[in-house]
Amino acid sequence: MRYADDFITETLIKLPSECAYLDYKEIPYLKDHYHDLIKDVIAMLNSEEGIGCNKAIIFGVSDSTPCHLIGIDSFLANTTEKFDDATYQTVFDRITPRPHVTVGTVTYQGRTFGYVLMDADMNREWIYEVKETFISKSSPTKLGVFIGQAFMRRGSKNYVMMQQDRDHLKEVCGTPLSLRWNQNWYATATSEIDPILIAAIISCWNENNRNDCALVELLSGVPYSSWIQSLRKLYENGDPSINFRIKWLIISKKPCFTGIQAGFQAEFTTNLLLLRERALICRPEPCKPSHQHTALRKNK
Repeated sequence: MRYADDFITETLIKLPSECAYLDYKEIPYLKDHYHDLIKDVIAMLNSEEGIGCNKAIIFGVSDSTPCHLIGIDSFLANTTEKFDDATYQTVFDRITPRPHVTVGTVTYQGRTFGYVLMDADMNREWIYEVKETFISKSSPTKLGVFIGQAFMRRGSKNYVMMQQDRDHLKEVCGTPLSLRWNQNWYATATSEIDPILIAAIISCWNENNRNDCALVELLSGVPYSSWIQSLRKLYENGDPSINFRIKWLIISKKPCFTGIQAGFQAEFTTNLLLLRERALICRPEPCKPSHQHTALRKNK
């Protein structure tokens, strides 16, 4: 803890500009904004610019230019929400791999400052992503983060990580692919359609294309970020039927359909019918000729 306090105090003395591994906030994250805390921590951990650097979010510093120190004493005195290590560590449990994060406060120039510190040497298990979905209950637009999502930080801005970003970061970091994932090709209920089945039917899609993602969400009934998670694991474990080069591609469909034994036949058929039903919902109405075009054909 002493090391963390000293690091934050030194940062407050120098007050460098925000970057990929340093962020200033005027007050700590409120409970309804814990999804932003998850997103910011993941983005910093996955930042290519921040590799090898300690990463910190410091509370009590204005994010205006130039930055100035204000402290969080007023926040701590007037809010009922807790700012402590135990509360924040519960939030970080929604991140995988589970990062090593220190949360605390320091006193500088008679003011209290809070911080979230990620030690560079203790967080080297890329890619960090959302382990458990978190939705803000009070937000009218239901803001949140979803299982399988990953973020990265460039400069002082966060971005959603696409597969090419994941591949690039793993190449840069030299991270070995995880072999601990237990493959499960089949859905556990008829309301859930196996992602590999949908992937085999679509065959090729671009996750940077909104229409492609919308089609996946229509057929699967779940957000794209959740649907793609198991396919990412198959790809990262070297499954020969899946490839990624800017676009996702199912190279061989046979492995996707083989191994469906008698016990799965009914569920498999149900899933196909459900896919057909969902596809029919979005099928556009056939174009009807206008009265003007009909009249022209009659005249001819």
